[in-house]
Amino acid sequence: MRSPRLLGVLLVGATACGSSNPAPMPMPTSGTLSLMPSDDTFINGRIPDNNNGASDSVFAGVDGQGGTMRGLIRFEMPATLQGATATAVQLTMTLRALGQGQPGPDVMLGLQAITEAWAQGNGIGAAGMSFTVGQSCSATVSGTTWNDTDCVGGTGTPWMVPGATVAAVMSGQADATGLAVDSPLVWDGAAAGNAGMLADVQSWIDSPGGNHGWRLTSSDEIAMAAAKRFYSSEAGGMTVPTLTIAYTHP
Repeated sequence: MRSPRLLGVLLVGATACGSSNPAPMPMPTSGTLSLMPSDDTFINGRIPDNNNGASDSVFAGVDGQGGTMRGLIRFEMPATLQGATATAVQLTMTLRALGQGQPGPDVMLGLQAITEAWAQGNGIGAAGMSFTVGQSCSATVSGTTWNDTDCVGGTGTPWMVPGATVAAVMSGQADATGLAVDSPLVWDGAAAGNAGMLADVQSWIDSPGGNHGWRLTSSDEIAMAAAKRFYSSEAGGMTVPTLTIAYTHP
């Protein structure tokens, strides 16, 4: 048997005989994907055992009765991205309504990587007075709440930290000050201070099992009835949240 080293020499010699130029190295491909959420919902500290998984809205801020609300959103990475390197990311969400119809205080909306698995669930508040309330967990209503990652069966699995356990460092922020209804808000991974978004997406591509998405929070969790209300994936149409990923692939 030829040794691997000798075989390598022979192969190089064979290539040289066939052509005076070595075979060109394959060039990496590049592309862009826009993803819809695989899961999106919100949780409310005022009603910590209710789920809002089927809601067509995602809230961030404080409701009219003092409840702190935070959005949860996750994008499953498609198989086509396996082995890819993310070069740019943008999250886009469309504002649906303002608290009491007023712009409210100046706010930044931040993204932090969630560090525990959670379930979107199927609860919903279908009337005006219950949009931020959702449904109480029961034998038929399950999913994440302020207290639990999943309240399935009425006996939930608690978050390590109520309100969703997240990484200590902010991944990205977007300024929602003066944002008009039906206008998009964009979290750009290329903006100053937002490099964590690109790092998060790359980690989700490399290790899909660690992809638990982002928690969306308002910098103002004090002002009453000042929450921002965004369209969720259940709303459908052009207003669905999207994560756009530019990438290169070997």
